[in-house]
Amino acid sequence: MLGRGVAEQLRDDPRAPLLHPVLVEAAQSADLFMVNLECCVSARGAPVGEQGKRFFFAALPVAAERLAEIGVACATLANNHVLDFGRDALDDTLRHLAAAGIATACTGEGW
Repeated sequence: MLGRGVAEQLRDDPRAPLLHPVLVEAAQSADLFMVNLECCVSARGAPVGEQGKRFFFAALPVAAERLAEIGVACATLANNHVLDFGRDALDDTLRHLAAAGIATACTGEGW
């Protein structure tokens, strides 16, 4: 989840480390490093008005580049936060991840 505190760090310093160097080394040497991305990657949208929803997570577009740098090959998006900021933010997420060379699973056209 790259929202909240991590998003603030990336906003203040886009080069802030996402993982401890030992974990980056392990990720980069893995045959496949996959994450479940518990947020959208977008600078657009507003929190959706879903009744009872208390938490809304979004990461800035630079997060996609940073994930690729540490070796993320695929991000699953089927979770309760991918639509926190609406369809435009989901579209941005798919676009930013694709531009960074990260495959996606579990959402997209026809969702």
